[in-house]
Amino acid sequence: MVESQRVSSISDYLRQIAEFQEKWTGKWEDRWENDDEQEWIPWFRGEPSAIISSPLQPRLYRPKIRLSKLLHQEQELRLEFRRCAAQLTLERQPADKWEFYFLMAHYGAPTRLLDWTDGALAALYFALRDRIRQSDQYRQEDAAVYMLDPWWLNDLAFQEAEPRTPSPKRHSGVALPDWAAAKRYLPDEMKSEELKPKRALAIDPSHFARRVAAQRSRFVVFGRKTDALTALANRADSALAKIPVAVSKAEEILHELRISGISESMIFPDLDGLGRELDLVFQERCGAAFARSPSFRTPKRVRIEMRPSSVHKNGVGVFAASQVSKNGFIASGIYEGDLRSQIPWRLNRRYTQTVQRKVHDFCIGSPKGFIPPEHFDFNSLSIEWYFNHSCDGNVGFNRDGDFVARRDIRRGEELTYDYGLAESYPGFKMDCSCGSPRCRLKITGNDWKNPTFRKRNLDYMLPILRRDPKKPNES
Repeated sequence: MVESQRVSSISDYLRQIAEFQEKWTGKWEDRWENDDEQEWIPWFRGEPSAIISSPLQPRLYRPKIRLSKLLHQEQELRLEFRRCAAQLTLERQPADKWEFYFLMAHYGAPTRLLDWTDGALAALYFALRDRIRQSDQYRQEDAAVYMLDPWWLNDLAFQEAEPRTPSPKRHSGVALPDWAAAKRYLPDEMKSEELKPKRALAIDPSHFARRVAAQRSRFVVFGRKTDALTALANRADSALAKIPVAVSKAEEILHELRISGISESMIFPDLDGLGRELDLVFQERCGAAFARSPSFRTPKRVRIEMRPSSVHKNGVGVFAASQVSKNGFIASGIYEGDLRSQIPWRLNRRYTQTVQRKVHDFCIGSPKGFIPPEHFDFNSLSIEWYFNHSCDGNVGFNRDGDFVARRDIRRGEELTYDYGLAESYPGFKMDCSCGSPRCRLKITGNDWKNPTFRKRNLDYMLPILRRDPKKPNES
């Protein structure tokens, strides 16, 4: 995949788009100038994080489950959506199965559809719209907009559908639902053997709903290949690009977008969209006053606190400040993006003995290196760095890498996790005296590979270690 320079303004962003557009358009000029052909236009997709793990996969294909099971689930969801959507649809009723399918994806139900837009500024807004909200989990990360040549994508799909048809006589451009090539992607009986295409196909929905029209929605429908887009990213002729957007400039860019007419109520033309837009306006106008007024401050719930440890003699530990239910969130954890900031082990030898000891005591390691604290500063570690080890710990990781409770935890109980759930550096060794009946006495960086250990702990291991033990920490 081609990746542009990071952009920090709308003008930078449009300049990058123009460069890609100039590079891609030449191949199709002779086709779209004909009266019977469509005009070429690129598509865009905004993502809140530039390092999100599955930016180019539809929701249905993100779980690592057998294809036949996923397709069976989709069939069931489609039937349920059609059964229930009629009474909830305030606009024109969908006319056919494709319109139901588009509407289903547009409102967040799992499908094989990945939504795009032909509006570059709309995609930029989608990438940044949550940045000024306190609940934004990606607020420290750059956003990204993906840019796609849908004609290039479909040229490959049409080659698969019509292998014996010479290129000039094959379809070109963006598919419509009534095309023969498109019908292959939505068979009446969604069984694994009925879905024939492997490649993904760019397809135009009819603008039967206001949101679809306002967002200038386009879709890529996936066939049997669950990673159809990412698999094409490294081709020599790739027409798929990534444009990182500087997180530090998010508020300025959102202001520029609002001046350009791109706002919440334009993207979501309903009362919900209008209400959210007015709330954002209120926050902007009164934000400084809120910050100055103690009566309006809402403290975050205190979940954890530090005390002398009951596990680590003469040390400190982390304790539950309030009751936590099983699988409840405890603290931010370790994300796949953190693996990209690993420091190679060979560099650790250059540090002082004090730093090397801190790395051993605090940092999660892999065969490639270790994850340092922010700014490599051990003087300002947040509380979650002080979780102690126990071979029967009450804390684990969820599928996002966050720390969660493995069971119900009482207020005042010390929070511990088995370091084997996260540590994969083969050279790691640590004596253990946790006192648990399950105590292994010696903790190593290879414990996560042990079949017995994996069987007991797989659902709470660091996501990257739930994969094939022969391929740890691939990112």
